[in-house]
Amino acid sequence: MKDFEKRLDDAKEPEVDGHQHEWEAAILSTLAKHINQVDAIALNIIGNLRGDSYFLRTDHRDIYSAMRILHDKGDHVDATTVKEWIASAGMTTKTEDVDAIFNAEAASEGQVRTYVDRITSRGKIRQAREMVADTMAALDDPEANADEAVARVQSIAFDMSRTRRIIGEVQSDADAVDDLVERLKNNASDQGFVGLNTGFNHLNHVINGLNAGLYVFAGSPSSGKTTYLKQLSDQVAECTSTPVLFFSFEQSRDELMVKTLGRLSGINTRDIVKGRVESKARTVANIQAGKSWKNVEWAVEKYKKFGHLVKVIEADHETTVDRIRITAQAAKQQSPTGKVLIVIDYLQIIPTDEAFGSIREKVDYLCSALRRLARDLDSPVVAISSVNRSSYGKGKSGKIGKPTMDAFKESGGIEFAADVAGAFWTDPDEELDVHQRAVSLVILKNRNGELAEIQTTFHADKAEFKEKGSVSRDYTDSLKGEEL
Repeated sequence: MKDFEKRLDDAKEPEVDGHQHEWEAAILSTLAKHINQVDAIALNIIGNLRGDSYFLRTDHRDIYSAMRILHDKGDHVDATTVKEWIASAGMTTKTEDVDAIFNAEAASEGQVRTYVDRITSRGKIRQAREMVADTMAALDDPEANADEAVARVQSIAFDMSRTRRIIGEVQSDADAVDDLVERLKNNASDQGFVGLNTGFNHLNHVINGLNAGLYVFAGSPSSGKTTYLKQLSDQVAECTSTPVLFFSFEQSRDELMVKTLGRLSGINTRDIVKGRVESKARTVANIQAGKSWKNVEWAVEKYKKFGHLVKVIEADHETTVDRIRITAQAAKQQSPTGKVLIVIDYLQIIPTDEAFGSIREKVDYLCSALRRLARDLDSPVVAISSVNRSSYGKGKSGKIGKPTMDAFKESGGIEFAADVAGAFWTDPDEELDVHQRAVSLVILKNRNGELAEIQTTFHADKAEFKEKGSVSRDYTDSLKGEEL
């Protein structure tokens, strides 16, 4: 701890070669004269210096942060407003340092451009050195296990790649809009959605297919959430040729494969498991019901056509997010679509190397880690969440109502981190038969689309969901229960 604090103190005012401090002061003085006009000089500085990390002096970082934040808020930027902001933020920069910047003469446009180029170039080198140092530290840490070290190096590599992409002159909207329209045109398709095809038509159109991001689905026991996501996983592999990694902390690989065989063959999964399927279909009843082992054999052959893309990993106490990252990165490298679908059953029991004071803190951490994983791999991550039954509420009839965002147990991290959040709900008023249930997937949050209730029939005996339709929902429906 003392070593870390010493390194932190040393980093506050690092020694630099050349005229770094003079360049920083000239850039800030010039920005102070031009920022309220937002002219070409100001845009060059703001566009290239996206953060304060390029400034090595603490007071320069504070002043630049204050000017940028005030400008972004639409406030007037002058010495007084900057000093007020610095004081309110608890920073230690002296008022005379702010006055010195605002009273100094501005540099010419050519000088500023040169100074900006110089300090950004040095900043890139520093960032690269820091990332290399982080990489070496991760590899040299004697207490880190192999998964942690490899995952850390992968994360650093993603950060370095992203840094290279974002540093540089920022285009104006007028220059960038043509590129945006071209990308949107390329995304357009007859499918009517952009992301990976889930094989569920209504779900595709509500969430725009599976895109890079975090998807969290909750459901009470026996609502079919695992079955639904196994079917979705199979359909993504079959429809898009995208590799799927299904991390199961509860059910075995055999149990999940039987679900697929039941759905494809149309035979009750319990009959398959218990050997209640006629091998020769001798009885008329079995022939008419299709309960022949040949149906299962046919399902196996069909499964093999896309099953090579589906991997069920029986997760355990070692299956951390780091282990998931390493496995997913390897699968992505072999993916013909450049993406991989990651499914986790379920969120709350993913092991971590961190100690948390509450399950809420753990869920917050896991949501952040999984969302970063989705971003780094440019792929969808789908996680099942445990559910807070009381959040479903009860109407005047005493029956369970439709879920709200409170359905997510310890939902703080899920509510903010998930790009799409949904909960399964079984309609108590729609009686089908002993093997069928009316189950809806209620989309409670959809960062880039509408909210909806996707209605399905769940054939529990054959482990199959069939969509019936979808109904749009209002935002307020996700915040309060409905009376029945």
